[in-house]
Amino acid sequence: MVAAVLSATACTVEQQSVNRFDFNLFPEAVEWQLGDQLAAELADSVVVVDDEAVQTYIQGLGEELVAHTDLADRPWVFTVIEDPSVNAFAIPGGRVYVHSGLLEAVVSEHELMGVLAHEVAHGEARHATEQLSERYGLVLAGSFVLGQDPGLVEQIAAEIVAAGVTAKFSRDDEREADRLGLVTLAEAGVPPASMAEFFELLLARQDRRPSSVEQFFDTHPLTADRVADVRTRSADITVGERRPEDPAMLARIQQRLR
Repeated sequence: MVAAVLSATACTVEQQSVNRFDFNLFPEAVEWQLGDQLAAELADSVVVVDDEAVQTYIQGLGEELVAHTDLADRPWVFTVIEDPSVNAFAIPGGRVYVHSGLLEAVVSEHELMGVLAHEVAHGEARHATEQLSERYGLVLAGSFVLGQDPGLVEQIAAEIVAAGVTAKFSRDDEREADRLGLVTLAEAGVPPASMAEFFELLLARQDRRPSSVEQFFDTHPLTADRVADVRTRSADITVGERRPEDPAMLARIQQRLR
């Protein structure tokens, strides 16, 4: 059985440039199916901001970034949910959730794109399904790779939601998301230092209003050294044609959330 799973996995795991050396038993198509299932499960526990302008805005910014990733051919969904805390998170299958509190806290559009790029990078690197591959092992994950258990995706989705849908990534995953996100920002014409600026905002808030950023720090280990590393790396990345910001649009979106 294990040999069969290994053989099937070798045939089904995509060899994207970002992920080709990573252990991941989830084919991309199955990961996106899992994302759809998780989103359906999440619908009962989050409140989506009922404002088409807000949702269209965040979807547009996200798509600008996704266009510069290895998974640009996959459908991505960016959603603003009602939550006053400053946080954002990614789940498998190209789905990124942004708290309304984060949208209200950012001071620039590029800063907002900085945090989106970090979450997109988690999705591009497929960190969540890498974790699941390690957790469930060859035999269990192989059961849907071989088509033997069509209900496994639903089972995994239910267990993820029961345990808390927001994955806590390792420090190595966070560093990889920083690195990939910086490159994505630059390719999209956004100064990579925008990511460091957002992280610095979080550290400042941690001193003044720790409860507002507690969720972010719980799932995204962040230290002054890591922020300094992002700042240093961003200085070494060349940005092509700079993407213009639209501060008036950001202000209108923030006003709609208040």
